[in-house]
Amino acid sequence: MPRSAAHSGGNKSPPQVELVLEVPPGYSIERLDTALHRRTGFSCGVEALDKYLETQASQAQGKNISTTHVLLAANAQPSATHQIIGYVTLTPATLPLVDAPSALKKNAKRPEVQAQLIARMAVDRRCQGKKLGQFLLNYALKCCWDISKLSAFSVVLVDAKDENVKKFYIRFGGFQELSERSLRLYLPIETIGKLLAS
Repeated sequence: MPRSAAHSGGNKSPPQVELVLEVPPGYSIERLDTALHRRTGFSCGVEALDKYLETQASQAQGKNISTTHVLLAANAQPSATHQIIGYVTLTPATLPLVDAPSALKKNAKRPEVQAQLIARMAVDRRCQGKKLGQFLLNYALKCCWDISKLSAFSVVLVDAKDENVKKFYIRFGGFQELSERSLRLYLPIETIGKLLAS
């Protein structure tokens, strides 16, 4: 879907955020492994996100389309599969140069900007309200920073599903709007580096 080329959001100062990178007590986070992680029974309140985890995340990962990282309760028996508490999916992406804020257009030599997309993120509704979503978002940003050191890209993107979710990404990740009233948000990779160094 075409988006406006106006970028007033790119001129705003990014909000002050503090990244929470320590894994919450009682939890662990791992790359999705269907032999170890139980996908059924996960319910975040959005059916599409539940179905993606159950039926598509592993296939996409196997085809090197995306990677999914899962948050687990750390008290499962060693022989048992772990119930997934939350997850975040990352995938490479591009941002058309015409849609990019002016700061990302500098020295651009291609019609698109290389990016990393936070494609999906969810927390089981039985565990919501414990700041696990904030941790997953901040963990994803740290992953994006690490990936950028191996395969260069300049921006992280996310598509918020509504205005409330957009406010969450702005508050806890420092994301900015690509354009007014847009649900697509961006965060320059250099900003993540500064947040990690602070």
